[in-house]
Amino acid sequence: MAGLRAAGQEQEADDAFHAFTLMPDVQRTEALARAWEDHAEHGASPDASIDALAQAYLESRDPTRQREVLLRLADRFEEANRPHGAASVLQTLERGGLSSPDSPPVQALLAWVATADLRLGEAAARWAAVEGSDGPRARGTRALALATRLGTDCPLHGCQL
Repeated sequence: MAGLRAAGQEQEADDAFHAFTLMPDVQRTEALARAWEDHAEHGASPDASIDALAQAYLESRDPTRQREVLLRLADRFEEANRPHGAASVLQTLERGGLSSPDSPPVQALLAWVATADLRLGEAAARWAAVEGSDGPRARGTRALALATRLGTDCPLHGCQL
């Protein structure tokens, strides 16, 4: 499939991929999980990429690969500005025992979800853990949290809260 894509034969690559996914011998294998991961990189849309990564997670039996796929899936949700999808990924990581709460990718994901949910005090603390207390996201969420508590204009942009 990679060779077909390199040659600019996208439709043929997609046809080969779909034929591969239907082969009985590859069902529930790491080869199929990898194929879905590769397919995610060539998704025509963010939704197609998200769907392919979700399928890769479901096909994989390797906990390390599952964790990596889930973190990539969370990145796609962030790129698509879909915090509830990212929150679902966090829950899946936790339920599956795949979460390392202290790892930088998980901390950044927790911070982003808290920011999107407007839990600004929590978000500021999480961003400080990720990038240091002087990091731009930590400072920004602290300022928003303060402005929200005070009921004043946002000190960063002057917007009403």
